[in-house]
Amino acid sequence: MTAGPKIDGHSGSVRVRSTVAFEAKQKIPYFLGVSGRTAGAKDLSLNLIVVPARGKAEPHTHSEFESAIYVISGRAIHHWGERLQHSMEMEAGDFLFVAPGVAHYPENPYDEPVIAVVARNDPEEQEHVIPFAG
Repeated sequence: MTAGPKIDGHSGSVRVRSTVAFEAKQKIPYFLGVSGRTAGAKDLSLNLIVVPARGKAEPHTHSEFESAIYVISGRAIHHWGERLQHSMEMEAGDFLFVAPGVAHYPENPYDEPVIAVVARNDPEEQEHVIPFAG
């Protein structure tokens, strides 16, 4: 990450303005939002991800943490399961829940990038990304 997010606020309210993405452990662009590091959150993180056109994230799990995803724009194929044997298409307006420890990854076989908001009950969720060896 070349420049960190701009953080403003006090007395229990913090604004995070993230304008530069970094490459997450999942190998996709990630805009850091609310987390333990940026806002002092104790039990959650909220970030923006981009799955580039014709790109995909690395298969992974999030140890014992839940994930909720909202697709803002684009379409992607969500793969999941013990052998990543399941898949479903996600599109703008869809919400997705991923249970703790479930291996998963998004794949974008289309020509437009996918932009999504990701929330987890983990304030330092990048620290708990576990690559999936399958």
